[in-house]
Amino acid sequence: MMQPNESPANDSSLPQGWPRNRPTAKIIASTGLMGLFTVSALVGAGLAAASGQPGPAILFVLAAVYLGHFVGLGISLSRRPAQVRPLRVLGRTDLGDPGLEIPYAHGPYYWSISVTLLSALTLAGITVIFALSGSAGALVVAVISAIFSFVLGWIGVVFLRLAPGRLVLTPDGIYHRSLTFEHYVPWFAIYAVSAEAGATPMLAIKAHPFDGTRLHGYTGRLGAFEATFFPFIVARTYWLGGHAAYAYQIADHYFRHPDLRSELATSPPTFG
Repeated sequence: MMQPNESPANDSSLPQGWPRNRPTAKIIASTGLMGLFTVSALVGAGLAAASGQPGPAILFVLAAVYLGHFVGLGISLSRRPAQVRPLRVLGRTDLGDPGLEIPYAHGPYYWSISVTLLSALTLAGITVIFALSGSAGALVVAVISAIFSFVLGWIGVVFLRLAPGRLVLTPDGIYHRSLTFEHYVPWFAIYAVSAEAGATPMLAIKAHPFDGTRLHGYTGRLGAFEATFFPFIVARTYWLGGHAAYAYQIADHYFRHPDLRSELATSPPTFG
């Protein structure tokens, strides 16, 4: 894995097959198990409806919807999206500076936000059920589930507040708006653009911690994996989706051609 003090790289070629998602055995097994639970919940809903029990049937359907979202998330984490070139969009940094925008993919956003918020709602329901029981043990469970519900709800709200995630290449620097933080690095601080392969493929804008760099996190260490590489800008290819290869190629192009960066704010790029 890359380190902030490593030497500059000059190879601009993409690793073969990059980005290639390599789902772990844990993800595959978890997705299969959740799929089995989802089917079981649907069967339970059908049996309850057939026996004239609408209440349990509705609960089974809600459980199937919730569990099915975990299946969708697992599939999203496992598949490799087709490479596409995003439309020319003029985006904005946190300070309003215009630049070429490369958006995050919609699918990963949906699955992550929906699973987070549905989990928060499920825990909130568990909190109410156990709180109403009145026993000391149930109240302990209610307090614990309430805490987790609040944390997940808060993270989900942050996801929604910062959506949509994006990279914005401006004449002066590169801005990254992630799910939980915002990061900006000026061009003069950047010394390499790299397509990192491995179990977690990512685009890395390698930079020194010079003045002008800024990082604003909203959830501390929760959900801020990419921010741990500071001062690098790191974007996992999972979030960039089909735009990943284009994001690397265009970032590398403007890193190597500083004389063309002014066009980023006004006109279509000459690259691509």
